[in-house]
Amino acid sequence: MKKSFVLILLLFLLSGVSLMSCSKEKEQPAEGGKKMTDKAAEAIVKKVNTPKDKARATQSLGEERTDAIDKGVQDAGGR
Repeated sequence: MKKSFVLILLLFLLSGVSLMSCSKEKEQPAEGGKKMTDKAAEAIVKKVNTPKDKARATQSLGEERTDAIDKGVQDAGGR
């Protein structure tokens, strides 16, 4: 009798706990989550664009040097 009473009591406790855990409202993500996502996206864009910007700067520097050399050759050939 005592054993069956304990088992029934445990069954009710476990079922009550499981029902209570299922009935809780799910928490909505806070605005901080969106801010963190935006911050991470900005960091990724910056990491991707930095090498491209450096490559463009190097390319324009090379073009300027090539133009200067071409101008120097034309000036020397024109004399």
